Amino acid sequence: MFAGGIVNTVADALVTIVPIPLILRLRMDRKDQIGVLVLLSLGVFVTLAGIVRTYYIWLALVHSQDSSWFSYPLFVAATVEVDVGIVSCDS
Repeated sequence: MFAGGIVNTVADALVTIVPIPLILRLRMDRKDQIGVLVLLSLGVFVTLAGIVRTYYIWLALVHSQDSSWFSYPLFVAATVEVDVGIVSCDS
């Protein structure tokens, strides 16, 4: 589960970063480019939520004897990650 969290967070970061140079090379109005880049920048929040989620996975499963104590922030971070990801893809 911890390794899956790391892989998912790295994938989120790559999906956020890789398209930026491609968008900048397109012949679009500057206003449209900025709009697309703002939508892509929501991926930064997804990546940050993935980092927080992975940290709480580590706390709950590896570091602590009481995994239920760290379950609440883990679920909150996972929900934020998924919801912001959906909003950024849907826009």
